[in-house]
Amino acid sequence: MVTIIKPGTKKIAKCNRCGCEFSYEDEDKKIHLHKTYVPCPQCNEEYIIEQTRNLESSDFNIKSDGNTLIVEPNCGFYKNDDVPRTVIMNGKEVPVVGV
Repeated sequence: MVTIIKPGTKKIAKCNRCGCEFSYEDEDKKIHLHKTYVPCPQCNEEYIIEQTRNLESSDFNIKSDGNTLIVEPNCGFYKNDDVPRTVIMNGKEVPVVGV
């Protein structure tokens, strides 16, 4: 008879930056301040699994040239890696550049 020794624990993710599809397990997760993530094995982009605090616009200095948002963390709490890569603005996806 076939029996399960340990139920499957792998999860599948797709990187938002390079499109790499990869699997991860709970022990692969990393925690930084208010987020839990797994680094993409191809480009090292943080694949966010859980964010326990929403980023507020007041947490960042935000400028725009009309086509691109330029975002700089407003305090030492965040680093440029915390800046989202794209946002929806007027119904259109707009790239974000971290300073």
